[in-house]
Amino acid sequence: MPYNYFLSGSPTFFKSNKENWIDDFTQLFDDSFTNASDVFVIQEETLFASGAYADVTVRVNTAINNETGRKLGDDFKILLFQSSHADVSVGQLFQFDNSYWLIVNANSLKSLAVSAMARRCNNRIRWSDTNGITYSVPCIIDYSIATPDNKNRTDPLIGEGTIKVFAQLNDTTRT
Repeated sequence: MPYNYFLSGSPTFFKSNKENWIDDFTQLFDDSFTNASDVFVIQEETLFASGAYADVTVRVNTAINNETGRKLGDDFKILLFQSSHADVSVGQLFQFDNSYWLIVNANSLKSLAVSAMARRCNNRIRWSDTNGITYSVPCIIDYSIATPDNKNRTDPLIGEGTIKVFAQLNDTTRT
């Protein structure tokens, strides 16, 4: 008898098992922000390349290299966002621990939890344009020096090799 009432119920009252599982996971994940030890309030760039920052609550975790299974050190962090947070994009800047952090990998497509790998900007790149205006933006200078390869180069060539520099691609860095 109860099964007949279940079948006659409106579909708006009942969810599929998948929808229930997603809702339960989302609720559990969001609840973990209230008592986890790795929850911090950091600053997120509000609009891409705007330079304006707003507070956001995230979980900051250790990053692991997928190829070796080893920790990547304190210059790499995984940021986990609550379900209500909008997507994170590669190149977005965050501020915490007196440093700028550049998103180098984002995971939000078809994902239950929005996460991103951030890398600490360990330097600033400075240059002057043709009008004499000087610019300075946070950047990442890679630790390793690669072997020079003159084919299809767009990065600077130095005597000992190539040093990779990463910065947010925006109107300022395009100059």
